[in-house]
Amino acid sequence: MDGSLQVYRYERWGSAANPTTAAALRCYLKNIDCELLPKEDVRVTIVEGTTTPPNLLTESELVEKMHSNGIGTDATIADHVQKVQDRNYVFLVADGKKNSNSTSSFRRSRFHPSNLGVALIEGYKNMQANGMITPDLRRQMEHDVQLISENKLKAEKVVEEALVQMEGVFNAVASRSKVLDASVRKWCGNQMKSGHHPYDLAPI
Repeated sequence: MDGSLQVYRYERWGSAANPTTAAALRCYLKNIDCELLPKEDVRVTIVEGTTTPPNLLTESELVEKMHSNGIGTDATIADHVQKVQDRNYVFLVADGKKNSNSTSSFRRSRFHPSNLGVALIEGYKNMQANGMITPDLRRQMEHDVQLISENKLKAEKVVEEALVQMEGVFNAVASRSKVLDASVRKWCGNQMKSGHHPYDLAPI
């Protein structure tokens, strides 16, 4: 079945908590001892549908998520956002929808991953190099740098620990480089066969 239950498999249609017909749901509601339920007959309409993926991020939404994950500062976030575009991991594409908060004809742009961006995420995930695809490592490093500026940590200690962490990530990637190669070929192979550099890929 399509929808959220394909992903969240801890519930299923047909369980006692999920009556599947209008009659079953009406009976289910009537058997609930709750004063908030209406005394008259309950009319139930079951509409079939599927879940949809969330919207891709706008630039302001990306910045908000970076703030909430402790990545970057007001002085550096813009550089981080620009860097992933310069490296062609993502592209800003107008989504064709008018900004609901504006009366102008301004159209919002959202970040679309390129084939290269998807290949890297998939490859790092398959080789279990989580430090490359989650904010945890970067967040810890930025937190430690902030503590250095507040004289709460020694710079030498932070650098030493960061080098150990990054060496672990490097070794994990280097030892399974073929996994990343396979992912890049999967997503970028056709583009590379046509003579284009994989960094020239358009958004998907």
